[in-house]
Amino acid sequence: MHTCRPPVATLNAWLEVTSSGSGDYGHLLLQARQPGSATFAAALRPYFESAHLDAREVFHGEAGLDLHPDASSGAVDIQYPSCLPKTARHGVFGEALAGLVVGPFHTVGSPKWVVPVFLFRYHADVEKYMFALARDGTRTRQLWGRFGDDFIGVSLGSDGAVQRIVVGEAKWRDRPTKTVVNDLLLGSRTEEPKGSKNYVRKSDGIWQSFASAPPVPHGLRQLQKVLIEREPEKFAATILSLDELLALKQPKVVPRTDLVVVAGNNPASRKAGEANVGQAARPAEYTASRDLQVVEVYIDKGEDLIKSLYDTLWS
Repeated sequence: MHTCRPPVATLNAWLEVTSSGSGDYGHLLLQARQPGSATFAAALRPYFESAHLDAREVFHGEAGLDLHPDASSGAVDIQYPSCLPKTARHGVFGEALAGLVVGPFHTVGSPKWVVPVFLFRYHADVEKYMFALARDGTRTRQLWGRFGDDFIGVSLGSDGAVQRIVVGEAKWRDRPTKTVVNDLLLGSRTEEPKGSKNYVRKSDGIWQSFASAPPVPHGLRQLQKVLIEREPEKFAATILSLDELLALKQPKVVPRTDLVVVAGNNPASRKAGEANVGQAARPAEYTASRDLQVVEVYIDKGEDLIKSLYDTLWS
């Protein structure tokens, strides 16, 4: 289970926070005051180890790898998530970052979000990748992304029942310029017909995915299954309340917040304090009738920070 709290003092020292929005819309702009160093990586390490622990145990078990620190895994030394290729590392970093920032910072509606467990174990291609890699260390390749929502969090009442859910899309981009962010939100562009310089948006944007999403995401069922397996007594009330939310007939309805986290290196063209998504009011292209929280994170030398962090997990 994920039990480590965000290192609030480190985040406040590292990131300049600008909170804005109104009503059912919130916007957070997080700008690094200085490049992410080995010191920051060391401070973030316990949180990321906690975030990946459940999946680490599952993937190592499926691949037949021993988790004991003194054990040798055989012909090759494979460790999750350090063994993931660069692009996959960036992806899981962004997903863990979603939990890291929504916990300590103010979000729309002011709920107290918790992440009982990150759902990295449901990344089926990582499971296949590690099984093969443990038997042949040369079989490195890029990975398919994980199906489903990138991030699931809950707000629990004093009785442990789910009172609210947050469903998020988290994207890391090396250079999140205005054009790049628009492509993520509005949909990627294709030239139709070829050579015409007439570009049409596809229906693969984040706004479209939220508009067509069911009110109760599949990730809640996945979360419930992990809670039953890992902590059935501690989360008994949470598990029961998830049954009520997931019922096919007359399900209990709780408020849902849609979350977008876009993170990456600070583009040279971006001015200090500038956001790529409107800060005052919710974007018109977002048509779902739910609370919306957007988080933009701009850091310097982000690839170096991610590499330093993921190279040293459980080291």
